[in-house]
Amino acid sequence: MHVHDFLAGHAPLTLSTWLDDGPKVVLQDEYLERVSALPFKELAVMVDGPKPGLEEARWNAANLAKLRAAFPTRDLILTIWTPAIRHSLRELEAKIVELASALGAVAIEADAEPAGKWAKKFVVGYPSLAAAAEDAMRIMRLPGLRTEVTVFPAAFGSAAELVKRADVLVSQNYAVATHDGVAVMADGKHGPERYPKESIQEARHRFPLQKIVSGHAAYHQRFKTLAPDDAMRTAIKSAVGAGCNNIRFWAGKHFFRFKHSYAIEVLHELIPYAVL
Repeated sequence: MHVHDFLAGHAPLTLSTWLDDGPKVVLQDEYLERVSALPFKELAVMVDGPKPGLEEARWNAANLAKLRAAFPTRDLILTIWTPAIRHSLRELEAKIVELASALGAVAIEADAEPAGKWAKKFVVGYPSLAAAAEDAMRIMRLPGLRTEVTVFPAAFGSAAELVKRADVLVSQNYAVATHDGVAVMADGKHGPERYPKESIQEARHRFPLQKIVSGHAAYHQRFKTLAPDDAMRTAIKSAVGAGCNNIRFWAGKHFFRFKHSYAIEVLHELIPYAVL
């Protein structure tokens, strides 16, 4: 399979990736050169550490400004955990303008996974998850910047109050080779042929006012009938077939640090079809 087989004649792709490495890794010349070589129009910088909250954030304003200087023509996105916890959101409110300004961000993205403590059971200091969502979005709505929410389809329910207040939903449509310990077929529910397309369709049904970005896996997924490179191509074909030409990859480390050859090969194939 080659991407030309299904991208010829389609609208151009807008490609992006999450930068999930910290500044000590990302700001090295070799890493920056690898980023520059691939067709990512947008880079979403994951500011927080592995735990929700800016107390352990890996990126500060000074390092975000260095990243901005390295990529003056790329669109940069500030990605943050948004715990449904009042004191955590107050901490975010105190720093978000400084961080977004340093990065020159075009968008603020809330990571609303349960791992980031966005769920009803984590609510602290608010009467409801809806109230926490309204406060989180008030903080994220900075002049001239769009708001995004990223979450996986199984958590659409818990993230709904946040998503419906945002401009964009980045749905994490990661096709996986195993699910609940059972091998997944390429054409199965969670495989690359169906999962992106069906997740996009579900997202449009649940959130008709939001623009949809399809999140795809760049990590190693080998299906019985598909090698990792063809799994990536098949997932892209699935999303494009559903009319979604905006794709964000999890995650930058697979391209820039681990240097997975299959992932880089697919990205190079996409260059003629991508907007930069």
